[in-house]
Amino acid sequence: SISKPYVSVACALRLNRELDRAYPPPFVGWYGETSLHRILNQAAFRAFDFFCSPILKVANRNAKLLGLSPLKNADQSYSPLLELYPMARSFDFPVVGQTQSQVFVGPYLDSKRAPVAFDFDQIDGERLIYASLGTLQNGVESLFKSIIRSFRLLPEFHLVLSLGRIVTETEKTWLALTENLPTNVTVVPFAPQLEMIKRAEAVITHAGMNTTMEALAQAKPLLAIPIANDQPAVAARIRARKLGIVLSPSQATPKAIADSVRALVGTHSYAENARAQAADIGAAGGAQRAAELIEAAYGVN
Repeated sequence: SISKPYVSVACALRLNRELDRAYPPPFVGWYGETSLHRILNQAAFRAFDFFCSPILKVANRNAKLLGLSPLKNADQSYSPLLELYPMARSFDFPVVGQTQSQVFVGPYLDSKRAPVAFDFDQIDGERLIYASLGTLQNGVESLFKSIIRSFRLLPEFHLVLSLGRIVTETEKTWLALTENLPTNVTVVPFAPQLEMIKRAEAVITHAGMNTTMEALAQAKPLLAIPIANDQPAVAARIRARKLGIVLSPSQATPKAIADSVRALVGTHSYAENARAQAADIGAAGGAQRAAELIEAAYGVN
């Protein structure tokens, strides 16, 4: 083990196989307490260990050079002193045997991020829906097209769609997505996301942790279309907590997206649940509380 104290600061969901076999891996879209769910969880964790084994080999090779104990799996790399998670406790699934070192502080929101230019006059007075599929796995041209086309069926709303770096760096894709846009659709390479979320009635997202938490912190219901990595797991929590609607990419036809947007905005319970989640996020403390906990863990006054 590492002799010096350290803190684990997560950017996503937890690994909890040592505590509760009903708690799913942080990349699957299911949850349940049945024997079948436990078997599925074990199989998914084995697959996770297999794909992580090259990383673990490198880590253990270096650990040996430093005289440290080898790691059996990624879970053992977490700090026994303090683990910080960027969500409210109420967002996650229940866990049997949660340790005191695991603390939910909510998202580490940065209100001082670099400004992004946007002419808000063009959407003044409009009923805004904001959409972003992130910056890392967002190169899904067909999904962007479906989102854009769905707003031909939603003339009462205005869509602002942020494409992100991967798409905007490909000129052919950019032109394909921005030609012949409906009059109620604005497509931009990047948007001032926090301000957009504040103005929007709902948010369409890939269920990445950052956009999800930023939207929920502003009490916005979500249409989640998970693409990869931890996104199906985040979307599963959105569905379970009734914070929004989840569609798979194959289900996300223009009509399905349009129907989902109308349901999000027209169903009071989604907004009510989002407001409750926003209150929980605010109470969790965010980056300020995270800093205080880290200082306390190290004995800094």
